Parts: sequence; C-alpha cells; structure tokens
Amino acid sequence: MRSFLRCSYLATLVVTIVSGRALAQSWVAVEDQLLAGSTTDAGDRFGSAVALSGDTLLVGAPYAGLNERGEAYVFSRSNGAWIEQARLLAPPAIALDFDHFGASVALEGDLAVVGAPEARANDSGAAFVYRRVGTTWTFESTLVWPAPSAQERFGWSVAIADSTVAVGAPRRSGIWGLNGAVGIFTGQGSAWTYRVRLSNPFADDDDQLGGALDLERLPSGRFGLIATSLNSSGVLYEGSGASWSYVDMIGGWSGQAVAREGTTAIVAEPFNNVPSGGRVLINVANASGYVLQKNLVSPSSSHPYNRFGRAIALDGDLLAVGETFDPNSNPGHGKVHVFRRSGTTWTAVRTMVLPGLAQADNFGWSLALEGSDLIVSAPRASTAAGASAGTVLVLRIGETSATYCGSGISGAGCVARMSSSGVPSASLATPFVLSTSRVEAQRAGFIFYGVSGPTDVVWGASSVLCVKSPARRTNTQDSGGTAGACDGSFVLDWNQFVASTPTALGQPFSAGNEIFAQGWYRDPLSAKGFQLSNALAFILEP
Repeated sequence: MRSFLRCSYLATLVVTIVSGRALAQSWVAVEDQLLAGSTTDAGDRFGSAVALSGDTLLVGAPYAGLNERGEAYVFSRSNGAWIEQARLLAPPAIALDFDHFGASVALEGDLAVVGAPEARANDSGAAFVYRRVGTTWTFESTLVWPAPSAQERFGWSVAIADSTVAVGAPRRSGIWGLNGAVGIFTGQGSAWTYRVRLSNPFADDDDQLGGALDLERLPSGRFGLIATSLNSSGVLYEGSGASWSYVDMIGGWSGQAVAREGTTAIVAEPFNNVPSGGRVLINVANASGYVLQKNLVSPSSSHPYNRFGRAIALDGDLLAVGETFDPNSNPGHGKVHVFRRSGTTWTAVRTMVLPGLAQADNFGWSLALEGSDLIVSAPRASTAAGASAGTVLVLRIGETSATYCGSGISGAGCVARMSSSGVPSASLATPFVLSTSRVEAQRAGFIFYGVSGPTDVVWGASSVLCVKSPARRTNTQDSGGTAGACDGSFVLDWNQFVASTPTALGQPFSAGNEIFAQGWYRDPLSAKGFQLSNALAFILEP
C-alpha cells in the first residue's frame, strides 16, 4: 500500500460541505491528502487514534501486524506533502499477540507516546515512548506502574506535555469495582520515572477513570489534567512531579473524549442518548471553579444513537466534533461538525461527510486540530488495502478560499498555480481577484469555473480536471510575459465578472454558494496541446 495518496491522483476535495448556512465568514474544507501506512492491510483500522504536532502526525493502527499486535505511523510534512517518516512497533522483547499497540497515541515535538492496552502477559497494558533525532525515531522507554493488575487496560489513553506523560487505565479495580486510574510519568533525558497514581476522590460503581485524557502546561508552571470516566464525570487535577491534587468535576456521565485549552474544558458524552444522541459540554473557569457555558448537540440530526462527540478537538475558538453513527442517514458513515466561538456563543460552521464510505466506516472516529489543519480518521473504511484497512484525511479549514488538486507540467516545464485576493461576495462590488500565475508566457488561455463541486479526471499527459461539469469558461486572455519563460498569468475579478454577466453559470448567486475555478492554457509542446493549473475553491460572503 502506498504511504499516502496525493489529492491530484485520488479523491480531490472528497469532503462535501452539507451545511449551507451563510455566516459572516464562510469556510471551505479542502482535502490536502488521504493517508495510509506503508504496510496497511485489511482489518488494520488505521486511524483508530491520531495526534498532531506542527508538521508531524502520529497515527495508530492497533489491529495491524501479526495477530493484532498493532503499529503506529509517523508522517512528516515537507513542502506541503505528508510523507511517512517512520513505522513504530512495540519492542520485540515485549510485543505479544493482540497487544493493540496504537490504540492511543500522543505527540509533542520529537516525543511520541503509544498506548497498548492489552500488552504484557496478563493484558495489564503498557505505554511506549519514542524520540526523534533528525528524522530517525527510536524506542526510548516502556511505561508501566508498580503492581499492575490483570486486564486493567493501562494505555487505553495517553497524553503528553513538556516531558510529563499521563496514562489511563480505566479498568483498574478499586473499592467500587472498576474505578479506573491515571498514572503520571516524567522524563529527564532518556530516563522516565513513575510519579503517582491518580484516582477519582468521588468514585462510584465502575466509573472507569482514564477513558480519555488532556494534559497541558499551565501559566503557573504546573500541569493541568482532565481525565474522563467512561461511566461518570470528568475529573480535573493540577500538579507536577509526584504532587497532584483534585481540582473539580466537570461533565455529566459517560465522558468518552476531552479537550482543554486555557480556561476552557470540554467533555464529550456520545453515549448520552437523551434527547439527541450525544452531547458536548463546554465548561469555562471562573473564580469559583468551572461552570457550564454551552451544551452542544448535533446540528444536523437528532437520534438516540448518533454518537455525537465520539471525538473532539479544540484549538483556540475552533472545535471539531465527530459524530460516527446517524441512523437517520447512513448508519456508521460518520460526520464531522466544526463550531466557532465568538464571545460566549458557539456556532456550527460546517458539517462534513466523506462521499463513498459505507456503513460503519466511522468517519470522525478520531480527530486532531491545529491551526487550519484538521485531521479526521475513518478507521473502518475499506480501501485498496482491503476491508476495514482504515484511512486518515488531512484537511485545511477556515479559509474563504483554498487551492486544491494538482497542476499539469507544460512542455516548457511550467507549473501554473491558482491564487486569490480580496473577499468573494454575493453583493459587494469590491474586487475578488482570481489569478493563474506561472503560466507559459505569450499563450492564450482562460479561467473556467463550475458550481457542482470538484472532480478528479486525468486530462492529457499530466493535467487533472478538478472542476465538475457543467463548467463555463470566462473570456480568453493572453498570458503575456517573456517568450520561453513561465512568467505568464491570467487574472479575473470574479465579483466584477458576475455583476456584468447576468447569464453566468450559477446565477443568481447568494451568500454561502461554493465555486470551483481552474486555469486552462495552450501548450503546443504537450501531447494534447493544452495544460491545466491546480484549482481554487471559494465560498461567497454576504
């Protein structure tokens, strides 16, 4: 299996926007790449866990390898492309069948932590630390705590912040059944030390603390940890080293996912079936503790088994929520909802689905969000590698316009690129300029567009048609520039074009409409006599 699939060859802009709401800032969501591991095979469930840190992505495939021992893959972004950098395995002396290494992952800079909740002979579990030097990842340490219990699932969840690691064991036995616990470890150099075991001070029957974790360094220099309980509330702790203390309880029950940033702490309860099939509880700290600010439910449908909140990811004022099951549409297909915060108001910006998936593919099972990068997995998706091989999409979100697809290479070696400036608008007369640059000089060409969505059809020897039919061309232009060079260009003021062309495809345009545009130009040296640029997607503002 290829380590990745570039969108210029497969599934260009596979994300379909299904929310048409017009906002002050409309968004596009463009697929950057569709990823798979170099050895991904049927049943691996690649994407069961994901973690993102800058230009590095860590993906777990817990059912991969010999008898589900599990694997994890590291991808590194270079020049806009995500390329597999390493394939991580549990140390041979420790690895056993059905360890499910990769069931949880955490990443920060050059440190990676991978959980294997069924590792070791008694299935007590373990977590493993890997460090990158240059481009090489090396196993550094096995994390376990004293007196592990059989089948406690240590490594079910992991989190890392500044050489401090938290590991969840939700099935560890306590006074009230399977109360669960969280272990804290600290690293110095290559040495890792167990510090303390945290429990829920208000534990009840089978709470299973450690279902999900979020760990961050606080302004005070201490660390803040949220640990959810699979059958109870989330628990907040603060501390460092071996000194940790309980702070507060948040959420209601059945916390399956968690995210924290600054004074915002979020717990997701996808199995809270009443009334809407899952909810996401947004809590904000004040002088007396954390208070509930918002209770989010699915913006697209309501059903007791939606599983809204199976995964969440928070970055600043952006929140992504996975909804992996919707009996009202395509059961188990999955969706991802993006919300944006303004003051104390959270607004649903986009709902995204992945066309072509089958039932139970679980798009949105795991998420990571950083800046405009949104990572979405579908671990049960069938690919060329086989059924339930799994896949991960890297998306770019939050832009009024974004490029996608691939450019053809002209006979003279020119690679034309689309770009834009200004605000695309359904009413404003201010310019929104589409540009196709790096075109072969002194060639005839034009910009064409469509409103039916993206496509991915090979045209000529190297070009890809990225705009779905029907499409319409705009006026023919001369690229100008210096003969023999790649300094030609085509320019179109979209807002002016629409205002002066009452028969334009898509008229009448309104806020929220999505447009797809691409450049075409003559290339006598190519087999087909023409080339295409990459494409640009944009959404009209009011």
